[in-house]
Amino acid sequence: MKVFKRLAAVISAVVIAVSATASMAVTAGADSIADTAKAISSGKSVTTYLPETSDISDYSISVKDTGVLKLSIESHIKEVNVAVYNSDGDQIKPTLHEAASGWSEWNFMGTQGEWNETIEKFKGSMSYSVKKGTYYIRLSNYSSWAYNAYNQKGKVTFTATYPSTTSKAKFKYLTLNLSRGYAISLGADTTGSAEVTWKSSKPSVATVSSTGKVTAKSTGTTIISAKCGKTTKKIKIIVT
Repeated sequence: MKVFKRLAAVISAVVIAVSATASMAVTAGADSIADTAKAISSGKSVTTYLPETSDISDYSISVKDTGVLKLSIESHIKEVNVAVYNSDGDQIKPTLHEAASGWSEWNFMGTQGEWNETIEKFKGSMSYSVKKGTYYIRLSNYSSWAYNAYNQKGKVTFTATYPSTTSKAKFKYLTLNLSRGYAISLGADTTGSAEVTWKSSKPSVATVSSTGKVTAKSTGTTIISAKCGKTTKKIKIIVT
């Protein structure tokens, strides 16, 4: 029984040591990236050269909101390792990976190209779910032998695209269609005893009374505004 207990303790210690080593390796890798990474912008093409096995290029990109970070890669080497880390030093896996041409395998560790003399380059993309913060991208030559297709010296070109999920649309006007000769009454809910002042930008198209009654006069467009204190609300009237 004592032998089994000692064996269990040894196994437990080994597992803890291995886990700690793996965690430290990731953190150390991310730290080194933070020290050497070149800042890049969304949508801008970047070219690097990785002619020898284990050659590395590090980059960083600042993400402003929750969304999807997409890496589109074009490589002239047989295998390129792609690793993306968050600011905590954790490597993140892609939510989507696509091989456009050349590569037979495309996974979170990188690529596996089945080279033949007719292939000039390999193409593919990876997508990652990200949130606001800084992310680090490491590209490395993962080939067991360094192959440079068409004497491109290990050329790898990639684009990191981060489309913002925040809409740039802005509210401008409410719109109301009204036929000539017709009228409609607009209302305004207010607090206190302040009066509402009504105004039409083009009285020739439609007039508005002091009580908010709009009368269509001729074909065209006018803006009806209602001002109460320091607040003004507007509605576009289209007369047909």
